[in-house]
Amino acid sequence: MMVSIMIDDARSYCEHVIYYKSLFYAVNKKGSLAICDVNGIAPLVTLMSPVLPFSVSNADVLYLVASSAELLLVTRYLDLVHDPLVEFASYKTVGFNAFQLDVSSIPKWVEVKSLGDQMLFLGTNSSLCLLASEFSGCQGNSIYFTNDCSEANDDGIHGNHDSGVFNMGDRSIEALPYCTTGYDWSFLPPPVWLTPNPW
Repeated sequence: MMVSIMIDDARSYCEHVIYYKSLFYAVNKKGSLAICDVNGIAPLVTLMSPVLPFSVSNADVLYLVASSAELLLVTRYLDLVHDPLVEFASYKTVGFNAFQLDVSSIPKWVEVKSLGDQMLFLGTNSSLCLLASEFSGCQGNSIYFTNDCSEANDDGIHGNHDSGVFNMGDRSIEALPYCTTGYDWSFLPPPVWLTPNPW
């Protein structure tokens, strides 16, 4: 049976939420964290405001990702595209940055330049971090992403099923194999990520 509870102290931390090392971590639009311990009789919430690099304040979407050894904050940047073939403007992903949480002294987000063999999967469902060496056909040091703006948002701008692979090394973006021309993505649901062996 699943039980839902509202934790008042963490109400505004709804940009992204993950379960990591027996705790729930939620991030707000400013990169601050609400750390929720629901293992006791009553939920215990700790608020943390790590020092942020300037680039985080310009991010359009924020994600939390549990990597093999650390908690990551991933920022996504979008640009407005006017496609003459469709009747509406759409958002397109133009880049990502990744940061790891450093709590050794003053809590801060420290930029990560390389993910090594790791690859991140981001989108409308849960974020994932996997090792490319364990999955044939995948490339490490990359962020695989699907669209987070499948419907028109408050200002009427669509996401147009923006998906691809972002290379952390050269910061290039390639289309996912299924994202070829000839498909009308405005009539399809956005894709989601599935793990072959959930843990």
